[in-house]
Amino acid sequence: MVCVVGAVAIACTAEPPGCPREIGEDIQNATVSVFNSTSGGGSAGSDYSCAGGGSAHITSTITQNGSASRTEDITYTFANCHDTASNNTLTITGTLHEHSTRQLGSSGYFCVDCNYTSDALTVSGTEILCNADPIMASCVVDITFANASGSGFGDESGSICGLKYP
Repeated sequence: MVCVVGAVAIACTAEPPGCPREIGEDIQNATVSVFNSTSGGGSAGSDYSCAGGGSAHITSTITQNGSASRTEDITYTFANCHDTASNNTLTITGTLHEHSTRQLGSSGYFCVDCNYTSDALTVSGTEILCNADPIMASCVVDITFANASGSGFGDESGSICGLKYP
């Protein structure tokens, strides 16, 4: 169940299983856009102008573990970021932390064990598979992708906005 909130709770509605996946994909797509557009997450901190408005700031520590693996500790700070470059429908505000281990594949690095967390990431907008319209929620995010290959997400688990992910 997602509670649609503004200054006070307005309504709560049961959400279908596809809703948290859609919200999670928008969040992950935004992180990919920010990371790729800031020269791989420049460790000193880089700024990004989101294609649909707003901005993001990234700080990271990337440790190369040999020639084909790396560990990433990344913090994304979004300010009304609407990343239309990746067809996102949500606007994101707040801080998201990523801790990941990535393996080099034929098309670049892919996620072997990646965890995204936030204590209060605000998401607003609409998602076609969500009943709440519009969505306006401050969400706890705890999403993990494990055992991925270069062609897919692998095992997905966690929760977003109080909903089981995926």
